[in-house]
Amino acid sequence: DGLREGNAYCNEAFGSISNAALCFFQTMVAGDSFGACSIKLIQVMTGSAILLCDAVITVQLGVTNLVLAVIVEKTAEAHEQDLADRSMKVQRERDDAYEELAGMCLSMDGDQDGKISIDELIKAYDENEQFRNCMITLGVSEES
Repeated sequence: DGLREGNAYCNEAFGSISNAALCFFQTMVAGDSFGACSIKLIQVMTGSAILLCDAVITVQLGVTNLVLAVIVEKTAEAHEQDLADRSMKVQRERDDAYEELAGMCLSMDGDQDGKISIDELIKAYDENEQFRNCMITLGVSEES
């Protein structure tokens, strides 16, 4: 009973089980008035320090874990969105390159027979920078 002597707040906080539970909740979860009764409780009942410290550490780790989980989730969402954006950009570039290639193929057909020979293709790759860049965008190199 040394706990309740000379401290009106502690006297009220530990006056009943429901008040003690409310004081514990207020101290651990809300972080409110830790020193008002907890320090006096530890001075009177040294073993209570283990319970109070464990409770504070558990609550703090739980809150930290919650914050970290939100950060990781938002980062993962941003990463997924970035991958989707990059994929769409690459697909648009490929679509544009295919359209551009179709127009270039008409101009590469030197003998106008409707077919592009290997020689015409190699000549266009060597001489036409626009064609070469288009082929590189499509993943085609001179070696392949």
